[in-house]
Amino acid sequence: MGPDAEAWYAVAWWVCEHVAATYGEPALWSLLDALAEGRDEEEAVPALLGTTPARLAAEGTGLMQRTYG
Repeated sequence: MGPDAEAWYAVAWWVCEHVAATYGEPALWSLLDALAEGRDEEEAVPALLGTTPARLAAEGTGLMQRTYG
């Protein structure tokens, strides 16, 4: 665990919130399953969600910022 672990955990949480709200909970579970199986995020995210990992991180961060102002 590095010094930024807590911040990255928060971003990951809000990315999951964004995925569930935007694509539905089944899409979130499909993505988590794919990543747990070792599928590369650069391939899995576009294939399952039609976006990029960078865009997904930006959307999650944006949701967090909008929520907490």
